[in-house]
Amino acid sequence: MNTTPGNSVPICGPFDPGGQPPLPPEGEFLIGLFAFNVSSGATISKAVNDDPDGSRDIWKWPNMEHHVKLAEEAGLDFALPFGRWIGHGGEIAFNDTSMDVTTTCAALGAVTDTIGLFGTTHVTYGIHPMQVAKMGACIDQISQGRWGLNVVTGWYPEEMDLFNPHDHPEHDLKYEIADEFVTYLKAAWTSDEPFDFDGRFFQSKGAFLSPKPAASPRPPFVNAGQSPAGIDFATKNCEYLFMAANPDDPAKTSEQIGKVKDRAAHHGREIRCLAPIYVIVRETREEAERVADHVRAEIDIPAAEGVIGHSQSDPKQSMADYGSGSMDLSLAKKIALGLRAPELIGSYQDIIDAMVNLKKTGLDGVAMSVFNYRDDVEEFQKLMPALRKALAEV
Repeated sequence: MNTTPGNSVPICGPFDPGGQPPLPPEGEFLIGLFAFNVSSGATISKAVNDDPDGSRDIWKWPNMEHHVKLAEEAGLDFALPFGRWIGHGGEIAFNDTSMDVTTTCAALGAVTDTIGLFGTTHVTYGIHPMQVAKMGACIDQISQGRWGLNVVTGWYPEEMDLFNPHDHPEHDLKYEIADEFVTYLKAAWTSDEPFDFDGRFFQSKGAFLSPKPAASPRPPFVNAGQSPAGIDFATKNCEYLFMAANPDDPAKTSEQIGKVKDRAAHHGREIRCLAPIYVIVRETREEAERVADHVRAEIDIPAAEGVIGHSQSDPKQSMADYGSGSMDLSLAKKIALGLRAPELIGSYQDIIDAMVNLKKTGLDGVAMSVFNYRDDVEEFQKLMPALRKALAEV
């Protein structure tokens, strides 16, 4: 194990002082709310203008507070705001307005009682892990042990340019940076004595943190890496991994989950696999489909092009090629409802059946974005007792 000189604090994982945080038992299925802090959520459609408080301006504090409290009342397990710095434009200015995830989690921690809260940090944006360790510990104290951290390496060049336009680490190097970052956090959150940290990317002398997080031994980590380097990072360091689920190919999803969990076991750890989904639910399938058809009919093509443009892995990719409104509609439809997440659209029973099928693949939970964060969560609340019963029988 690589350690800093003169003490036993490692500079990379796997490192779990005090063991891993408690994980949900195998067979328990978590349901979370996602992307409620950014304008238009995960819906790239001018239909969000029909009900700004429910769909477009969900980031405004009175709306966000209401929607997350509603999710808590419905019995959802966690809430995950979307860590964004730059949006994607278009007529609806998709995600151009966002509430910071750190302050959002602190505020939500003070006005909720049971729902888990995940913040986000971008580890390649020049933020020192001690700052995140301090903020995270304080949020965890405010929420009385309900906070966790989504570890993101950064996924498009224009956003990275905000912090360092001259240094965009290559893909696998980002995960080496992330490894040091979370190892430092684990040491800061658990060490009873000051420690020195002399990593390749982060250094610190006499590091000590008080107060510690309320959660013991520490808050959990989540990551969404899908590459070999990303999965290796997550299985060495995190408690949860967001991964793509394909309802049309459950065998492949099950195979991927098995490989992830086997890799975690190789590192002497456990991990739970979650998937993003997009939900429109109404009492009848016909009503839900009418809503979905309206959303698709109003797709904001330039905003969809902005999403595709910002997703380019080549930092030399020019944004001048995007935003002209010339994208093929079939491609826009693939991302307009949920940013490629599986679409669950239908009646209460349709949603229950779809969730059960996702659990049967071996998934341990989902993070759902919705079209209308008031209406859809209210409808979801009505199906929750039957859904929990059906999931428990799988």
